[in-house]
Amino acid sequence: MTTLSSIIPGAVFDVLNDTTPQLGGDLDLNSYSLTVSGTDISPTEVSYLNGVTSNIQTQIDTPNIVNDTTPKLGGMLDVNGQSIGDGTLELLKFSETGSAVNEITIKNVATGNGPEIQATGTDTNIDLELIPKGTGTVNLLDAVLQRPVIKDYSETPQSPSSTSTTVLDVEDGNVISFTLTEATSASTSNILADKAGSLTMVITAAAGSEYGITWPATWKWAGGAAPATFAVSTEHIINLMWTDGDDTAKFYATYINSYSTV
Repeated sequence: MTTLSSIIPGAVFDVLNDTTPQLGGDLDLNSYSLTVSGTDISPTEVSYLNGVTSNIQTQIDTPNIVNDTTPKLGGMLDVNGQSIGDGTLELLKFSETGSAVNEITIKNVATGNGPEIQATGTDTNIDLELIPKGTGTVNLLDAVLQRPVIKDYSETPQSPSSTSTTVLDVEDGNVISFTLTEATSASTSNILADKAGSLTMVITAAAGSEYGITWPATWKWAGGAAPATFAVSTEHIINLMWTDGDDTAKFYATYINSYSTV
């Protein structure tokens, strides 16, 4: 039987059992060549090369984020098991002021206490400003605002139309002005149950005819009687306060005064 070994003396074609393998050219590693000329590679050098290769791959897979001026994440940012979005929607934006010395600090706390958003920085006294966009509002969603000290405040007025039924909706404002153009029945709306509150009405009786207002029968009036009609060309102020928003028997009204519109 003729073998390749007999044709090419000294050739070894079983690379698994070849104890002295040699290459006829450069070794190609996934398109990267490894060139060694005239020197044997020891096991230590092989181990070193493996380490260098692994380190190079790590540098490729994990770029230097310290020097990356436009870093981006390919997936969701994980902070100790808590994810911050999936990268597809806007979450937070930060803007810098070149001369800034003050900043925001967000502080976590132990059980039984509320987390804190603090104004911190170089200055001794620092405001904390909440600025909505456009006509947006800072909405507490009926939550309690506790221990405020109020300075320089105003209220939002509203002017509902006077129809045969006039709804005093406090969601639109607690200072309500409307002009009587016909006889009407008044009622309130969106007053929170189990909560106290108040509103102020400014009622204008237009020139022409004298109209009246039918008030909720359960309201209690200072002096015992509600004003039924309003003389033409006059303005009237009525204050209403309540101690329980879902119990109209605890609504207390006061007719303040009338003013001439002429």
